[in-house]
Amino acid sequence: MKNIITILCICLIFSTSIVAQVWDTQSANFPIPLSGLSIVAVDELVAWTTGYEQDSNYYGTDLNYGISKTIDGGESWQAVPTPAWEQGYLSSIYAKNGEEAWLTYVDYTNGNLVYKTIDGGENWEIVFDGVGVFINFIYMWDENEGIILGDPDSLGFEIYTTTDGGNNWTRNLNVPFAPQDEGVYGDNYKVIGDQIWFATSSGRIFHSADRGNAWEVWDQPATDFYPWLMDVNDAGDTYLICSEYDSTGFVSAHQLFRTRNNGQSWDDVTMNENNIHLNDIEAIPGSGVLVGAFEKSDNLGVMYTRISNDDGETWIEVDTQSLISYLDFYSTEVGYASERRYYFHSHPSIVNRYIGSPLTGLLRNTPLLNVKFGISPNPTSDKVTITLTSDENENYWILLNAMSGNLIEKITFSNASAFNHTIDMRELPSGMYSVTIANSKGVKTQIITKSN
Repeated sequence: MKNIITILCICLIFSTSIVAQVWDTQSANFPIPLSGLSIVAVDELVAWTTGYEQDSNYYGTDLNYGISKTIDGGESWQAVPTPAWEQGYLSSIYAKNGEEAWLTYVDYTNGNLVYKTIDGGENWEIVFDGVGVFINFIYMWDENEGIILGDPDSLGFEIYTTTDGGNNWTRNLNVPFAPQDEGVYGDNYKVIGDQIWFATSSGRIFHSADRGNAWEVWDQPATDFYPWLMDVNDAGDTYLICSEYDSTGFVSAHQLFRTRNNGQSWDDVTMNENNIHLNDIEAIPGSGVLVGAFEKSDNLGVMYTRISNDDGETWIEVDTQSLISYLDFYSTEVGYASERRYYFHSHPSIVNRYIGSPLTGLLRNTPLLNVKFGISPNPTSDKVTITLTSDENENYWILLNAMSGNLIEKITFSNASAFNHTIDMRELPSGMYSVTIANSKGVKTQIITKSN
């Protein structure tokens, strides 16, 4: 016990800033303040981001745009030149590395344009201008094969593919029909291997298993909600966020649906909280873990980062203070989040980098080895003491969550091989609670029963 107390006195650090433990705030270093960032995580070191200048209604159409990138894992960001635009809309960015990238841009004077750079953004060249309607995104599988998606015209979605690195593009007419009032929310798509998915404004999901040559379409699971965002995990399970808007234009409710059989049936995995809205969801490659950016109707703009290790059935809250919005992860350790601007508070040109430890252990969903973890007494009506001993010093994170996922308490221990910590549960309602211990290598969870 004396050794444990000594370690506690030396090593215990209580963090009052949850943001600093989950997201590291960086400046995108645009030449002017820009918001509404989109981010593409390319690899461990490289990511690209775009931003736009917003008017009083917090929309970015017809205004200034910026492009920035990092080549050192988010430690620093450098703005790169934009093409000579006048009026239009930058709809997406895609990059292969720090030198080669593509932009899709709706130019109100010159039409829909695809730009490419091969020198890190110093120079941009128009490589395609054949899309007749709103252009949503470009994706390249390799140096030869790629795809462009435009909204529907009289023949359906404008989908073009290339097999020669973008020198020539051919429209694919073998696509399920879509009416002209059906569109796509910008770069709302997902690619895993040869497969590609995109979600439409009607809630339908288009899927191709062969790089965009043949397509199938899945119908939406909900009729009373407005579908708008989608993601797919490694197993092919597809998630669709559907929102309901009130008379003022704000989200009043949301639903999260999951399909495991290509849209034949859908499971409603909506969180059981009336005032929680899911703004984005990201399936972390190679982990089987979901990360979600949630907000509450009584605290708009502040995001609550939650993770799920069971395909969205339950969620663990790990952050209650960040201003993140749209997520993009390259791996369990490399990810970024942009901030969706609200007119009542915003932080222009901010990029949020995922720090990784000890949240890495949670994302990996790997059981901690050589760690003894105990809780006593359990059940309890008063206090519980959490005890941990391990073979080596690590940074540890304790999370006490309600079974709904709400974060109740978070404590950080730095460079410790043993500790105990007492949690006062006297003011908490009776019921079940989870205690999670994580470090950079893995995670362990136990359930506490609180009685009267």
